[in-house]
Amino acid sequence: MMFLIKNTGFILSEALSVHLFLLFMSYVIKWIKNKNTKHFVSGLVTVLFLLLVRGQFLFLIPAMLILIIIFLRKSFKQIVIFSMMVLIFLPVKQIIDRAYHKLVHGKFVSTPFGGFSVSIQPIFISEANDEALFSEETKILSIEEI
Repeated sequence: MMFLIKNTGFILSEALSVHLFLLFMSYVIKWIKNKNTKHFVSGLVTVLFLLLVRGQFLFLIPAMLILIIIFLRKSFKQIVIFSMMVLIFLPVKQIIDRAYHKLVHGKFVSTPFGGFSVSIQPIFISEANDEALFSEETKILSIEEI
């Protein structure tokens, strides 16, 4: 019971990202329907939080650029302004992410985008005696690479 009490304050990134993605989609639909810049900016802020929670939503940046071109094709000035707003969010996201790691961990680095999924699957399906398949030198090189 003590374990549950200690860990109840944590929110998983999947739980946050699903709701943030739905919120983003609602802002996009409102922007398309009403052509209101407020909804577009709200969607951008939601994408910023979504990228901070889960980096896999990086595909939304090109998707937003495509939507801008499709729905604002009559006004080149608006396309440029809205596209610049979207593209500015990438460095802003990196700065916020790195500043967070500097404050919490003392290093100005960004969150690694991947790599865990490559190593988890073989570890999960391996047997206890599979360790004997590797030499000591291979083990040391593998650990140093990580």
